[in-house]
Amino acid sequence: MNYWKQVTAKNSMTYNENLSGYVIVLRDNRLDKMPFKYASMANRKYASMTSALPGEFIEPTETIYTTQIDLPFTKGGQIIMDDNCTMTIRDIDRVLNASTGKLMAYTIYLDGGVPNEFA
Repeated sequence: MNYWKQVTAKNSMTYNENLSGYVIVLRDNRLDKMPFKYASMANRKYASMTSALPGEFIEPTETIYTTQIDLPFTKGGQIIMDDNCTMTIRDIDRVLNASTGKLMAYTIYLDGGVPNEFA
């Protein structure tokens, strides 16, 4: 991915944040869903993974972009995607404005994912 595209993404139409998701947050001994908007940077991919258990399993991965920097995104946290699939945050990259150095957005790398049958 081109770094300059990441820097200018908020001011351009490169990533339209038209998908809605929820960050799952633990607050006062209860789970809350905090809504946010995001754009999909890399469509969901399914890769065969090996395991300590016999056989292989399929692990979905996805990369998203969001300008909602006030939400508590953390590694290992979970996000409910637009299609009601719950995915785990593997890594987070900060997207900074090149001229001011201020945080503009996050690029979030997700792993796993199981359709939420109870949503």
